[in-house]
Amino acid sequence: MSVTSSSLNELVFKSYIVMWVETLIKYIQQLEKNGLEGAWEKLAKIQWKEGRSWIKENLSKIGLKGDDAESTVELVRLGLQTLSPGLYSKKEFNVIESTPEKAVIETTAWCPVIDASKKLRLDPKIPLEYIVIARLQGILQSVNPKLDIKLGEIDKSGAKWKLVIELLE
Repeated sequence: MSVTSSSLNELVFKSYIVMWVETLIKYIQQLEKNGLEGAWEKLAKIQWKEGRSWIKENLSKIGLKGDDAESTVELVRLGLQTLSPGLYSKKEFNVIESTPEKAVIETTAWCPVIDASKKLRLDPKIPLEYIVIARLQGILQSVNPKLDIKLGEIDKSGAKWKLVIELLE
């Protein structure tokens, strides 16, 4: 069986992204080893600003119809694509609960942060919180400051993980 150029391109892209995320994680870990406390938090602040910048630039093109948890689910999928372009299709992004106050999403899409964490034998929760969740938080809070997003369950293989969007009082 031969590999097509599109699947080869995807393989190269995924390898590059995982390598980049691994390097970022190692760098943050090294900063903290060298006494720079709060390196993860500083990265999260950068990611939050990146999310905010992206949504400000693109919100008018998206056609968002509301600013509650239910209305912003698609915005989260698009926000994930800013980290892994084209890899979060609607079939890999399942909404399992959806109300204006709370939406729960289960994704089975490939995640470079989870892959990099596996390669480094690291629990993916910390990198996901400070890289992915922080960016999504910047996106959502730019739409509505009362929106919050949290990491839900991650299965042991990393093949499925959940995100929880909530509209806070």
